[in-house]
Amino acid sequence: MGFADVVTTTLFLNRRRSDVELTIQSILQRKLGIMDECNKISEILAEAIFQGDNYSAISPGGLLPGMTPSNPLVELGPEDPIPTGYYEAKLAELQGLEKELDTRQKKLEIELEAVKAEQESMQKIADDRAKKDFKVGG
Repeated sequence: MGFADVVTTTLFLNRRRSDVELTIQSILQRKLGIMDECNKISEILAEAIFQGDNYSAISPGGLLPGMTPSNPLVELGPEDPIPTGYYEAKLAELQGLEKELDTRQKKLEIELEAVKAEQESMQKIADDRAKKDFKVGG
């Protein structure tokens, strides 16, 4: 492998490394967005369940938790006193998406380590070729 080949390969590896790092950064930004959305959902649930009497954020039509729209005086059973199913489903969906992003991020981090190792290898080859090809007076 000549010096020009090594330089060209090094340039390609630098470009690939930049692409992988940008993709990882994009994944991290998406994960931050998911965490923000999960926090908002958790705040809504916490406020509705523990802090206030305003259940309209989690109940249709502003009904009290455990009451049916047809007869607000008859309580439902204890299985779901506060109807949080929509929010729990949304949180589960977001957590699933976060797990997918985690898996993709780990794969890219492994690829990034491989690219870094190959860059180091190419740098050593370039140094050796430069010493050999551009030796003065030897």
